[in-house]
Amino acid sequence: MLSAAGVVSAFLATASLGQANSSIDSRSWVALALLAGSSVVFVVLLWPTEWRLGMSTEILLKDYADHDPPLTVAEVDRVLVEFLAEAESDNASKLDVRYRLFCFGAALFVAETLIWLVILYTRVG
Repeated sequence: MLSAAGVVSAFLATASLGQANSSIDSRSWVALALLAGSSVVFVVLLWPTEWRLGMSTEILLKDYADHDPPLTVAEVDRVLVEFLAEAESDNASKLDVRYRLFCFGAALFVAETLIWLVILYTRVG
């Protein structure tokens, strides 16, 4: 989406503002602000985040296999299921935030594209 926003802005802004008598009016500033906003949102989405994917083998060996008395397979399975359920919950909340950010960035991108198209239509047509 970040690349698409840059390409669309480059083509439409050049076509809209590339005429000899064109100037940057308030609609153009709004479109440029929307480009900046969507770019910031998409860079935030690309920023690394820590996902909980599994349990370390060291933890399994130290806490469960070497436990005195040793845990049964059913007990270890229960611990793993509880851990994975907690990890899924943590990841789901992070994914929900990222999904909402993506939707917001996509809305900014669509609004920016529409504004550039309106500017282009009014200046050319």
